[in-house]
Amino acid sequence: ENLKNTKVTYEAMKTANAAMKKEYKKIDIDKIENMHDELEDLMEQANLIQDTLARTYETPDFDEDEMLAELQALEEEAAKEAEPGKEPVYLDDDGPIPGVLPELENEGKEKEPISEGLRGL
Repeated sequence: ENLKNTKVTYEAMKTANAAMKKEYKKIDIDKIENMHDELEDLMEQANLIQDTLARTYETPDFDEDEMLAELQALEEEAAKEAEPGKEPVYLDDDGPIPGVLPELENEGKEKEPISEGLRGL
């Protein structure tokens, strides 16, 4: 009986060995290594992206109370300059817009048609 079990075990091992050899012939180790290298590169890229997104920028600390006090002082100054019943000067549409480039200042206004400008040529 023991000898019979040994023979069955041997035949099973022989069959498994042949099946494994057949399956391993289908697998190309170079393709597996290439895929592993590509996955490693992709993981490295993902880590670089995460590191870049996680980067912090050193910004100076602001004292909120100091900022609010400065804002209040500016509001009070603007209130002193404004005449009762009249809009503050900084809301007038007539003056130039501070901090705007001259070529952008006239952006919303109608432009002279090109043909009108070329008549004298």
